[in-house]
Amino acid sequence: MRKRHPGHIKHASNEKFQDTHSIARGFLWQLWEDFLILDEEMTASMSVCAHKDSACASLRPLMKLIEISFHGVIWLAGTVTAFLISHRVQDIEVIVNLLFALLFDLIIVGLTKMIFRRSRPLQNRMDMFATVSVDKFSFPSGHATRAALVAMFFTRNIVSLPYVPFIILFCTCVGVSRILLGRHHIIDVLLGYVIGVLEYVIYSHFWLSGLVLEEWLDDYFGHVHL
Repeated sequence: MRKRHPGHIKHASNEKFQDTHSIARGFLWQLWEDFLILDEEMTASMSVCAHKDSACASLRPLMKLIEISFHGVIWLAGTVTAFLISHRVQDIEVIVNLLFALLFDLIIVGLTKMIFRRSRPLQNRMDMFATVSVDKFSFPSGHATRAALVAMFFTRNIVSLPYVPFIILFCTCVGVSRILLGRHHIIDVLLGYVIGVLEYVIYSHFWLSGLVLEEWLDDYFGHVHL
């Protein structure tokens, strides 16, 4: 009886492993594609405010108002304005950290959009306020990440416990509006919330204290703010 060469057995084993690995990878890839298709179909069915002739077109102005109210430009401008009119160290501490957190969010969202490059839903109309080049991509929803980040920031540093449900409710409304307008797929919003929470957790480790900011800003704004 002819003996098999050990190298031949090892080669056959490697081929079998590679075939199994390829099958598993193909299955997972097909599962992911099916998931994205389901996400697109569900998003299309929920985009009831995407056009003037949509099922809930009467709500479109309200959805647009929510969209603009949580736009990055609005929040950055509002935060800078709050800084310029504030005078107490404790207020400056919160405002400056909010500003840096918002900038951190813009960087993360921009990089993520460029990496994944997922197209926006087909029913979306590119009539958004103050967009840039990366805004043609859908994942993640910048409004959702910002809403989650701001909700975490406010509930941890600004508002008292009785107001927390209202913060969470508004955060939810922002995400829902993105889907109803057809701006984003459902998964873009849900994972956007997750990213926003993680952004706050990460940024909280780099929080700038009032003492540090007082030292940094005293030379320039001490006579006005501090």
